[in-house]
Amino acid sequence: MAAYNTNTEDLLSRQIHPILANTAKDGSGTFYFPLVDADGKLLASISAAVTASKTATIDIDRESEFSGDDVDRYSSLVDLGGECSGLIIVLPTIDTATVTVYGQDDAEIDTVPASCKYLNDAGDTLVTITIPSGTGAARQFMPKLGYVRYIRLLTSADQTADRAITVIGVR
Repeated sequence: MAAYNTNTEDLLSRQIHPILANTAKDGSGTFYFPLVDADGKLLASISAAVTASKTATIDIDRESEFSGDDVDRYSSLVDLGGECSGLIIVLPTIDTATVTVYGQDDAEIDTVPASCKYLNDAGDTLVTITIPSGTGAARQFMPKLGYVRYIRLLTSADQTADRAITVIGVR
């Protein structure tokens, strides 16, 4: 590792111990230094905690992909790029409907998805992850997705036109 600072003690004669992160466990990768602001607070980026934005498309003209598929209501299969425990949805204007998150264990388009559910705060009831529609640009964060990588969205009513819904996985 290159010498970034030749001082081994600070102005009060305390030993300096740099905090370094490395991309490899054995230290052979790239070293990173934590960044702090003027007050000495650690600056953290959320970019590593979210996946790239993806589009869940409800294409009312597509072919049926799995048993029970309703092409006017189900979106295309979306690969979030890794297991995610939460989801950010940017909902455009859609025909009046609620949107429910469905997940599946694999990337096969003919797999029948299952609705994503979580225990309520009391821990005694399974709740389906559903969001209401709006007039567009609604952003919804769902923190209890349950480590799902492949999802589809389902609207509770047929859509009369194609819809592109932005989804971002939260790890």
